[in-house]
Amino acid sequence: MFSTRWSIKPALKLASKNEKGQATIEFALALPLLVVFVMLIAQFAIVARQQLALWEVARNAARYASVSTDPQLAAEEIATQNGFAPSAVVATNSDGITQVSMTYKENTSLPLLGPFIPSLTLRAHVSMLTEP
Repeated sequence: MFSTRWSIKPALKLASKNEKGQATIEFALALPLLVVFVMLIAQFAIVARQQLALWEVARNAARYASVSTDPQLAAEEIATQNGFAPSAVVATNSDGITQVSMTYKENTSLPLLGPFIPSLTLRAHVSMLTEP
């Protein structure tokens, strides 16, 4: 009878010996891209959080300005209490509607990405009926 002792195992051992560090090299090449991608997601989350905070402060400032005799001063007071510059607030009261506009310059705060991502100017605008 014929002997069937032929095996593929020696060929697999030879191939695995030549490709032993392939996964390490692929990981080393992909890691910088993965790190940049994660940092971009983190920066996006920071900007989104700041935009939500700006909308919330603008809404509170409009609410406070709508019951105040001096809407600009009232809106600046709310902005200052929440850590925003009073110069970034514009409050007007005309035709029974109080409008508050706020701007905030968001600088990129993550290392390595600062030079590549420009600063963003965030804006919020809120209108409310003036309370008597």
